[in-house]
Amino acid sequence: MDNLKIKNILIIATGGIGNFIMFTPTLSVLMKHFKNAKFYYIINNSAVRRIISNFDRVEKVFFWEENRCKLFINLIPKLLHIRFDIAILAYNTWITKNFFVWLLRARIRVGHRISSKRLRIKNSKIFLSHAITIDVNTMHEAEINLQLLTCLGISINNKNVDLLFPLKKQDFIFAEKFVKTACLNKDTPILAIHAGSNKYQEFKRWPAGYYAELADLFIERFNAVILIFEGYDDGNIGEIIISNMIHKDNVLLCKQLKLSIVGALLKKCQFIVSNDSALSHIASAVQTPVFTIIGPTNEKRTAPWGYQSLAIYKKNMACRPCYIDPGQEFYCRNDRKCLINISPLEVFNFIMNHYSKTNFRI
Repeated sequence: MDNLKIKNILIIATGGIGNFIMFTPTLSVLMKHFKNAKFYYIINNSAVRRIISNFDRVEKVFFWEENRCKLFINLIPKLLHIRFDIAILAYNTWITKNFFVWLLRARIRVGHRISSKRLRIKNSKIFLSHAITIDVNTMHEAEINLQLLTCLGISINNKNVDLLFPLKKQDFIFAEKFVKTACLNKDTPILAIHAGSNKYQEFKRWPAGYYAELADLFIERFNAVILIFEGYDDGNIGEIIISNMIHKDNVLLCKQLKLSIVGALLKKCQFIVSNDSALSHIASAVQTPVFTIIGPTNEKRTAPWGYQSLAIYKKNMACRPCYIDPGQEFYCRNDRKCLINISPLEVFNFIMNHYSKTNFRI
């Protein structure tokens, strides 16, 4: 393949913020390998669009229509004239998307092999020109995406590829002013908490009362300032945490901020304690240590990837992980004991045993 002749690359990334961030190592390699290419994106999440706007060489971003009639009537005419050299289907390949890129006449169509009992297909690359076989139980999503590059003849070394979350100068300026205003003592440790999640996946949340107790433990031990992040999908969970705390004066509620500002603030924090949520992946991307509390999901696939990221989960529960496929309906017979049985003191001790930093040793 002549890299210089590749002009147009289409990325179909229809998933959440965390999914897209876990695709960015693959995107980074593609941008370095195909230096003359323009990048087009199809997404279904407005927050992902805002993240993409900070990347280089973005030609255009389109929205994926869940209504198939609208999808084929509205979107295909806009794309047919572009003549894509490569189309890559990130992290959740399915037949509709495979068929879509085939209709676009993309020369190289890369995705994951799929299986469906209903359609009586197994390990199929239907409508794709190149496909890889994946093990969703043992491979991390970032690694699954990186494997797609092998279809293009690109060798990969996972240790040399980082997550991407570009930040602008104004984001750092805001974060610097925020921290100076909030922390009178420059040596005060700043810790972050995110107790929310996607509104359709509230079952992934560690109890708000537990976060309150954990925050109090860190304040009592280190006189830390706690930033509690609360997104649009989180309801008033930050306020619930604060209402259950003893040391409320050491807490700042960061409510519904722009994601780029969230990233800049996280970069100022010693670490974050979070559910399996988008913010845990953003923190990892900006190289802030992450402690992710994981219940029904598979830590081998969805835990933050890369820089000083550790998962906290119950290892001796036969029923977990039970939420393997993001499209499945969640059902738990054990009242989410995989999360409820992780105590605040257990999380505190885990962090004490694993985290150290030059300016904040615990």
